Amino acid sequence: MTSTSVLVDADGPAVDAVRRQFSAHGILLECCADAAEALFQIGRCAPGLVILRAADPVLPTAHAVGIVRRHGATPVVVAVGEGETALVRPAFTAGASAVVGYPYRVKEIAETISRFLPDADLHHTEQAIVTVGHVELDGPAFEVRVHGHRMAMPLREFELLRFLMANAGHVVTEEQIRTAVWGARGDTVGTKTIALHARRLRARLGADAVELVRIRGVGYRLTGPDAVVTLPSR
Repeated sequence: MTSTSVLVDADGPAVDAVRRQFSAHGILLECCADAAEALFQIGRCAPGLVILRAADPVLPTAHAVGIVRRHGATPVVVAVGEGETALVRPAFTAGASAVVGYPYRVKEIAETISRFLPDADLHHTEQAIVTVGHVELDGPAFEVRVHGHRMAMPLREFELLRFLMANAGHVVTEEQIRTAVWGARGDTVGTKTIALHARRLRARLGADAVELVRIRGVGYRLTGPDAVVTLPSR
């Protein structure tokens, strides 16, 4: 099922750019010209994330944030432009979760999606072909190639690899792995089970294909040159 978020911004080109990023992660973005319209949409679709342009033409930023937060736990991220820093403190006091810069930056929006929509990267990879180092994972085909050769892989190892590749270059915690790989099926596993699957995955891929390291007391990080994500044609 496609998840939904809400963006409150009247700037058409800026909205289109953000919508494309959310769409690439499999997230439907409802776009509203002002906070009053957004409150209706938020009540209708119960979004996982709200991004609110600080200079809203209808409602003061802090007021809009407060209304959203009083009606649930939906994270609210406020987009703040030059000369609008005075709006930041009231927004946080009202319950804002974070601030991003305006005009929007691709990297910052991507980081916001990863932070507040933890399943988004996994859903993104389910639709995509991801290449990290010498490993290529084809999400829709459930297929892995190492150095160009197809490799058979048990389902849990495939799902662990998919999650790690979706977060390539970043440390993911054991709790994040547990939730993404085992939690979706209602299973509960401990540290030893995660470590066992990571060791098997590391041995299967080989050290020359990609690097998978354990950060003791924190989690795991998969790294490799030239991480590339390709969405299949629709």
